[in-house]
Amino acid sequence: MLDTVALSPDIDVLMNDIGRKAKAAARPLGFASTNAKNKALNAMADAILANKARILSENARDLKDVEGTDMLAPSSIA
Repeated sequence: MLDTVALSPDIDVLMNDIGRKAKAAARPLGFASTNAKNKALNAMADAILANKARILSENARDLKDVEGTDMLAPSSIA
């Protein structure tokens, strides 16, 4: 989904866009068969595992970017 989300420096715009797309996908998913949902979940899991190194690398970069800021303070993680 994130590859189809318009990149914006405004986090509110980004999150609202993601939310709209998730809401639009919810109804068709409600009608999907269990088998179809399981296939989709397995495909997502496979994609995560196939991209594990890149995901971890990008997460480490994100953490380094906010190091020394209050972004990791418990009050900013809600």
